Amino acid sequence: MPSSCSFHVVIGAGNNQLLSDSDHLTSYTPASHRSHRQSHMKLQWSTLRPLRDVRIRAFSTSPRKQYTPLRALDTTLTTFQQQCFYPEQPAILPAAFTDLPAIQQWFPPNTKTLNTTYLRSHGGDAFVPLELTQSTPSGPSFRSFHAPLSLFLDWMDSPTPSSTLYLAQCQLLDLPPILRADFPTPALVAQAGRGDVYDTNVWIGCPPTYTPLHRDPNPNLFMQLAGEKIVRLLAPDEGQAVFAAVRARLGKSGDRAAAAFRGRR
Repeated sequence: MPSSCSFHVVIGAGNNQLLSDSDHLTSYTPASHRSHRQSHMKLQWSTLRPLRDVRIRAFSTSPRKQYTPLRALDTTLTTFQQQCFYPEQPAILPAAFTDLPAIQQWFPPNTKTLNTTYLRSHGGDAFVPLELTQSTPSGPSFRSFHAPLSLFLDWMDSPTPSSTLYLAQCQLLDLPPILRADFPTPALVAQAGRGDVYDTNVWIGCPPTYTPLHRDPNPNLFMQLAGEKIVRLLAPDEGQAVFAAVRARLGKSGDRAAAAFRGRR
């Protein structure tokens, strides 16, 4: 694993858990004369599991609870099953999955820059989901669209872009087989339960980026391939209370029918 690539994995617990995150990178100047910008990249495997019944309680105005660091577990299958998967508890697996081919293929050694040459040669024509943010006199302008991966790679290589592009939740099925092969399903995902992988997605962008508070409908294994991330989790009952309170403020039902709520911030 490249020494300058921050790499960690977060295992998502209960289906009703709320999560928000933000990405940060330290400065890096490549030795090449060509201008490359730092990138952050994350990967997420989602598995199927029936929703649990969660009691909804009133949103509390009691003093804010202190953050509790997540446990760091070893990556043996038995430990993962007993302490994380079966009890549906979140955990961190430090320095796990360092043999993932994408770590070596998608990033040059000892860098946090994206290997745009490799990606362009093997998947430049693939259509991927992109999010564009531009500054306008009336405020930021945001829109999403699909375009060839080469468009995003050209933006990554540009020294001073006037807008921001983000490759958001790209399914592995959208990528050519040679790039999909860089993300084999980890043994923990394939063997811990029934091996029923619901979906696998990739996100790529330049810092800073932020993911709004949201609730994932399925358990997931989250992997950060480049950059650093702050992840905040709420326990299922607390998250459900926030979920219901926000929906009530928006004039919508606060039940469990919707799998997630998201916003720009």
